Amino acid sequence: MDYAPVLELAADRWEELEAAMGRSAVSRLNRRSDGTARFWEAIAPYAGRSSRLRTRFLECCAEDSTEFQASGLTALSRLRAGSSLLLDRCKRVLARDFNEQVHCPLDAAQATIVVSKLLAAQLDEDSSAVEAIVEASDSLRSQGAALVGLASRWPDHGIVVREYSGLLEGRPGPGLPVCVRPWLLSAQGTREHVVRAFAQFVTRRASSPWDFPKDALGAFGARLEREPEFEEALAELALERDEPSIRASAVRLLASMSATQGQDLAREQLDAEDQRSRPPRFARDILSNRIRLARDLMREALRASGGQVGRIQE
Repeated sequence: MDYAPVLELAADRWEELEAAMGRSAVSRLNRRSDGTARFWEAIAPYAGRSSRLRTRFLECCAEDSTEFQASGLTALSRLRAGSSLLLDRCKRVLARDFNEQVHCPLDAAQATIVVSKLLAAQLDEDSSAVEAIVEASDSLRSQGAALVGLASRWPDHGIVVREYSGLLEGRPGPGLPVCVRPWLLSAQGTREHVVRAFAQFVTRRASSPWDFPKDALGAFGARLEREPEFEEALAELALERDEPSIRASAVRLLASMSATQGQDLAREQLDAEDQRSRPPRFARDILSNRIRLARDLMREALRASGGQVGRIQE
């Protein structure tokens, strides 16, 4: 069951909940689990909706016994960006030896990915933060998930080079999550190698919870930031390959960097279809919602291309 709408409503009406229930609101809403950490983890994405809820959430974060996972730490990074509290909580996650009988390995890896990226983005000048990322990456703790943060900020670090070499030689670190590999390739691979990895990832036939697709696709966005010329290679791939997932993912990736770039690529693909004799699959994919993630963006491009609209209506 999806509790998100309920949690969102509770966050919006938190003052009223506390007025009715007092400080027992959390315990009364959290009857199904021991402790309050799981409740705060669930409602964390909405913690900024109410000043009082924000205060309660930060009070919970400040308690030494609190152990947050990805959702709670992401919320903390928004509410207290670059703070000593965020630094302390993220370092705890990177140093933690997860007990598989207590912690879900998947949740542990996801939390490690999130905190390594947060520290790399917000606290990269803090020596203790850098040391924590490096140590967790070197020891391959949580299946080497901290390599994501290391590669995102320091793509030429010796540990990244070492693990990339192992990947090329067919001996990657034991149990590396799927999403770590695109980050290693993005950091060290040639442009052609990265483009090929992008195509392979977005067209994979079998997926796993360990893929962490949003984090994996972020690797290609990071390469695009460092190397703007990568945009041309990505656009060329999308135009040459008659594959909906490649076209949609390429547009989505460019749109995440620049709405204009995403619209330009969508228009290029529509123009390319206008030159073909076969039916315009790309445009039909848009209208039939097969490409959901980029639908609105590409509909805008479609409206700006009168010729294609006429062909589809025919």
